[in-house]
Amino acid sequence: GRNMLRNAMSLTYLVQMGYRPWVAIRNTLQPFTTLSMRYGVSWTLKAFDDVSKLGQEYFEHLRFIGVLVDHPPIVDEVAFANTPLGKLTRSGLQWMKNSDDVTRAVAYRCADLRFENALRFYKVNKDEKAFMQLSGLSISDPQKVGSIMEQVRSGDYASAKDSFGFMVMRDTMFPNDASESSLMRSGLIGKIFGQYGSYSEAYRANLFNILKYGSAADRV
Repeated sequence: GRNMLRNAMSLTYLVQMGYRPWVAIRNTLQPFTTLSMRYGVSWTLKAFDDVSKLGQEYFEHLRFIGVLVDHPPIVDEVAFANTPLGKLTRSGLQWMKNSDDVTRAVAYRCADLRFENALRFYKVNKDEKAFMQLSGLSISDPQKVGSIMEQVRSGDYASAKDSFGFMVMRDTMFPNDASESSLMRSGLIGKIFGQYGSYSEAYRANLFNILKYGSAADRV
């Protein structure tokens, strides 16, 4: 039963997304719809530029720290990698996987840039409110912000920046993690009829963070 579900998911993803360059191109543009509306178009463009200049070494670094992963950018389980269908699915989704690596790298780099900019101000003025606004922390879940600000106050800026980068990446590029799916998408029926529902769920959550935690200026 479970293998049958994996195979069905693989076939669906393969038909809908496999070997389709336009799907990968469209996915590469995601930062302009989910990242820029929260952290600014100019910072998003700067992050794209930086990622292109930093090159393959930067991507290897992101893989090492866990920002980028090896599996296809989908939530659901697919056919096992050692099966013919599994190999075909992963091959067919490779363009999509490459574009997903780019978007996650851009989101992480955008967080880096905003954090570093805010930190230069903070080291001089020690104004936490201004630091949160300049970095973009003000548009985030207070619980996540609290732990990052504790790292900032203790002077552990590297860990704080890393935590912020992971948060921004997951909030705006969305986690491909079945454990974070809603209850509606759990179980056999939920997986079958809600196969592509994780994106819309995460998109609404990202928008909700802006509306709930952001100031009026953040929503412009």
